[in-house]
Amino acid sequence: MADFAVLRFTKIKSMRSLRGALAHNLRVQHTPNADPAKGLFNRVPVHMNSIEKCLSIYGERLGKQTPRKNAIYAHEAVVTGSPDVINNMNVQQQMAYFEDALKWLQRLHGGKDRLVSAVVHYDETTPHLQAIFIPIDDRGRLNSRSILGGHRNRLSELQTEFANDVAAKYGLHRGRPHSPAHHQSLREWYGKEPEARERHAMLSKELDALTREVAARQDDLDKLREECSHLANEAKRMEGANGMRLDALKQLVGDLEANQRPSHRPRR
Repeated sequence: MADFAVLRFTKIKSMRSLRGALAHNLRVQHTPNADPAKGLFNRVPVHMNSIEKCLSIYGERLGKQTPRKNAIYAHEAVVTGSPDVINNMNVQQQMAYFEDALKWLQRLHGGKDRLVSAVVHYDETTPHLQAIFIPIDDRGRLNSRSILGGHRNRLSELQTEFANDVAAKYGLHRGRPHSPAHHQSLREWYGKEPEARERHAMLSKELDALTREVAARQDDLDKLREECSHLANEAKRMEGANGMRLDALKQLVGDLEANQRPSHRPRR
C-alpha cells in the first residue's frame, strides 16, 4: 500500500489568477471534479469564506506597494497523501493532519498573518488542504524567492522537511527524492487553472457556434436535397409529357404522309 505524503506548491502570478484560485477553492464556480452533494463537509474559516474577505486580507498584507511586472503574487499549497492512507483515517485524524500541515506552512511563510485562504475539501476523491499565502519578507515586500527560491533543490528539501516534521506522525512518508516520475502541477492535478478554464469556456462557445452552424447548414442541405428531388420529379414529368407529345406528333406526321400518297386505280 502506498503511504506517501503529498505537498505541492504553485506560484500565482496575477490578481486575476488569485481570484480564480479563490473561486475554485471556495466553490464559487462550478468544479467538475467535485461532488456538490459533499460540499457541505468542506471546512473553511468564517473570516475566509468569501472571495471578498480573502482579497481584503491580501490587500491589508500587501499594503500600498505596487507589485513588479514579474512578481509572484501568492503561493498556493496543497497537502494530502496517498488515498489508501488518507481515506482510512477518521475525520479527527484527517483534521489533525491538515491543522499540523497548516501550522508548518504558516511557519514557512513567516507567520499566520501571511495566510490568505485555507480550505479543507471533502468533496473530491481524496480529502486535501488547499492554502494560499502572500509571500512577503520581513520588510513587507513581495518576495517569493526568500521562501521557495534560493536553489534548485529547495522544493525537494521542503518536501523532505514536511514529511519528517508533520507527515511521519500520521503514517505518511517522503516519496523517493529526485524520482523521474512526472508530477503534475496543482493546476493540472485539480484542473483549476483560470487560464485553462477560460480556454475551455472559449472552446465550448466555439463548439456551440460550430454546432449551430452545422445544424443550419444541415437544414440548408436538406432544403437543397428536397429541391433537387422536386426538380428531378418535375423533369421526369416533363419528360413523360414530352414523350406523349412526340408520339402524338409522330402519329400526326404518319397520317399526313398517308393522305398525301397517290392512289393507284386499276386500268380498264
